[in-house]
Amino acid sequence: MLEEEGINERIRYCNACALSDSRRVYGDVNRSRILFIGEAPGQDERRIGLPFVGDAGQVLDSWIRECGFTRKQVAIINAVKCMKEKNRKPAIDEIDACNIFLWDQIYMLKPSKIVVLGASAMYSVLRTQMPVMENVGRIFKVVRDDLEFELLIMPHPAYCLRNLTYKPPIDIMKRFLK
Repeated sequence: MLEEEGINERIRYCNACALSDSRRVYGDVNRSRILFIGEAPGQDERRIGLPFVGDAGQVLDSWIRECGFTRKQVAIINAVKCMKEKNRKPAIDEIDACNIFLWDQIYMLKPSKIVVLGASAMYSVLRTQMPVMENVGRIFKVVRDDLEFELLIMPHPAYCLRNLTYKPPIDIMKRFLK
């Protein structure tokens, strides 16, 4: 079985892409059947060392509460473990370089439900570049080796902060997580 500290140690010394000299954010990996996967750490996450602690994190926390959970009852990780400069979207090669760590974390946690937040997280798990906003609310069944889970596509909370009139389908997420 994969252990969290061993995975974090491998992430700590990874130099597989140009982002490797920035601080890594390993995840908030409470043992849970529910896993949220975001894109990559931002400035606040880099400073604190946990995913989703800035403004987007407050949005995600409100979604989690609306679904009847607390942050301590779910696991939260990022697809890309290192911060990108100027908060740009991660490049495919950066996502690919971190993919082994993402899957190690998924195998370690063995969630039954995964919520991907945004295009980079969706690509990391499903390996597709289909438009994320056209697929928000879609549920997929994923089977890989001896692991099986359901996956829900949601917008990244930062998208909702930039588009204040957009209302994410929290009702779908509530039903999905029950």
